[in-house]
Amino acid sequence: MMEESFVKENKRANEELMSEVASGFYTADDASVSVIAPPSSGVLSNGSTNGSGNSKADVKRSVLGERIKVHTRKRAGKEFELLHRIQLFHAHEGSIWSMKFSRDGKLLATGGKDGIVAIWLVTLTATVSQSSQSIRNSSVGQLPGGKAARVLMEEEIEHMQEEEMELRKGRARSKRAAAAKLRKKQNSDVEPPLIQFLMEKPYRRYRAHRADVLELSWSKNNFLLSASMDRTIRLWHPSKSECLQKFSHPDFVSAVSFHPHDENVFVSGSVDGMVRLWSIPTKNVISSARTGDIITSCSIKRDGLSIIVGTFHGHCLIYNLFDRKVGEWKLRLISKLDVRVKSSLKKSNIRVLGIDFLPVNDDWVFLSTSDSLIRMYRMDSIEPVAEYRGHQSLSSRLRASLSPNGRYLLCASENSSNVSLWTLGPSSHHGRTHSKSNSEHSEYERGENIDSVELVSGFMKSTQNFTAFRGSNGESGLLDLSCALFAPHVQQDPDKSFTSDAQGLFILCANHRGEVTILKT
Repeated sequence: MMEESFVKENKRANEELMSEVASGFYTADDASVSVIAPPSSGVLSNGSTNGSGNSKADVKRSVLGERIKVHTRKRAGKEFELLHRIQLFHAHEGSIWSMKFSRDGKLLATGGKDGIVAIWLVTLTATVSQSSQSIRNSSVGQLPGGKAARVLMEEEIEHMQEEEMELRKGRARSKRAAAAKLRKKQNSDVEPPLIQFLMEKPYRRYRAHRADVLELSWSKNNFLLSASMDRTIRLWHPSKSECLQKFSHPDFVSAVSFHPHDENVFVSGSVDGMVRLWSIPTKNVISSARTGDIITSCSIKRDGLSIIVGTFHGHCLIYNLFDRKVGEWKLRLISKLDVRVKSSLKKSNIRVLGIDFLPVNDDWVFLSTSDSLIRMYRMDSIEPVAEYRGHQSLSSRLRASLSPNGRYLLCASENSSNVSLWTLGPSSHHGRTHSKSNSEHSEYERGENIDSVELVSGFMKSTQNFTAFRGSNGESGLLDLSCALFAPHVQQDPDKSFTSDAQGLFILCANHRGEVTILKT
């Protein structure tokens, strides 16, 4: 009876949604159904904005296929010279602080200043119907903790399938127009093919948080955790239209990470300086540790045995998560390092902004810090190997991102729309290389085997950079980047062979206005 009541309630909400929303972005959440209209101002072909109020269709036509100018240092490679814009759309009201892909790459979660958690369907590798079916058939028969999960409403899936048909028609028209252009420009540069990476209407839009959403984390079965300044972490699943569980904290929650293998467990970090290991079935903290500092980031290794916690004053603490002697979850400090260089030891505000493991080999970890540096460490010896510089990050939350093939590193610069790129290999730099064997491969590798990872030590300046958004009429501050990352996908043109390791990569950039742009090489 309870399930029938829930079905009727969701069906009634969907009927209201279809009748009330004639245009704009639709949202379905646990509190209300809301409409967020597209931004009133237009976007120029170079990604900048104006006040002319151009229609949404005009904006899309002007943006598709736009070539992004990439500045390259002398004697550096030009791997990203074919970078072009494939999408640009309004996603949130205000800054977007976090964007995270699900582990299967079929979903993207975003969160930011408006307190909304949005889930978007990736249409690159699957149609909407396939993605919806994947969510419906995912392992959500039992929630962490044994609560029954609700499958997606059939009406909603049918609605998205109708949108997919419209999308296919648009793609066909775009392809015909692109082919006609190519025939007229035999001696000019080849225009990039037009594709769509994301559905530009969110699949889910949750409005439960009362303050900024700072961090997101996916589990292996597409459960999602969102950490917020409202002192809570909330649990979601795209098959549900409401929050599944809430985990309260005494202060702002700045970091969260699902365990990679056991989705009944996750770790949170808070401004109160406590690392907490949570059990989702019991909603209790099963282990905790005091760091003595504000926690700014955390990341669990892919083997699930240890976690690195970053702090406000430039320290990284490494904890074991499981005590094998007693057979229970328990946080135990095993190592601590100070990421500050000797010349900056007196400075207390060098925060650890992000912790990222090399996708193809997590023996290497990259630490983004607020002194405009990205530091690379070896996990076995906890020794610094390299420092990457060229971007600006002093007071923002901007962090580095690694390409799925482990070849490139990027980071956005604060107070601007610039993105810096580094090549992680000896081809673009001179120096000592470190080689590590690799036994596992990224799901989105283009099919080639990577037997070793070659990384260069020393000080590395960015080899390439580009501007993601260009502002006009005094709006440049709103277009400053708030988040940038590589997507875990690689798409090869079936008619062409790869000419560089960067070909087929996707880059997502978000700004303080709530816009997302997607670029492809």
